Amino acid sequence: WGDDDKVLASCSIDNTVLIWDVETKSMTMTPKTTLRGHKNWVKGVAWDPTGRFLASAGEDRRVLVWRRDKNASSEFRVEADIRAPFEDVTAQTFFQRLSWAPDGRSLGVPNARKALQATACVLARGKWESVADLVGHRHPVTVVR
Repeated sequence: WGDDDKVLASCSIDNTVLIWDVETKSMTMTPKTTLRGHKNWVKGVAWDPTGRFLASAGEDRRVLVWRRDKNASSEFRVEADIRAPFEDVTAQTFFQRLSWAPDGRSLGVPNARKALQATACVLARGKWESVADLVGHRHPVTVVR
């Protein structure tokens, strides 16, 4: 759910993220916007607490951070294309549940890798680079909450 409770995001193995206008209150809804940028299955999405950013994690070993501008002609654009913590990932996961910190300053992302170790990473908002690695799991991390 977006911060205004008016939009919902979903992701799919069709490589897309869909944004839904839930105010339509229809039994069968059609997407408001389709976000394309991933080259493989999209396995997780998370809105930041302010509703300005939507992060998506995919099987293409990338996290895309989408900036939302409600007043622009194109409401969403890619703010960051993050690859470094995920480039060496070899194992696939069924899903990747990422999570923003309550204050929105950082983003926890699963299925990262560092020095041959399965990790999750914490990305700093704005710079969009890893500021911490969660090391301890012996196999791929699927959820950070």
